[in-house]
Amino acid sequence: MRVELAKVFIQGMEQQRHFNEKMIKFESKQKSLNSKIDNLNKTVKQGGTN
Repeated sequence: MRVELAKVFIQGMEQQRHFNEKMIKFESKQKSLNSKIDNLNKTVKQGGTN
């Protein structure tokens, strides 16, 4: 019984780790997108294009 619980616990930890890795990738993409939007907004405010 304890061995089964340990296996389930370890599987849960692995899934959590994979989820965390996906979230980190998503957050970095989000930051990149936000900076691109900021740059675009600055360009628009200046009334020109790059």
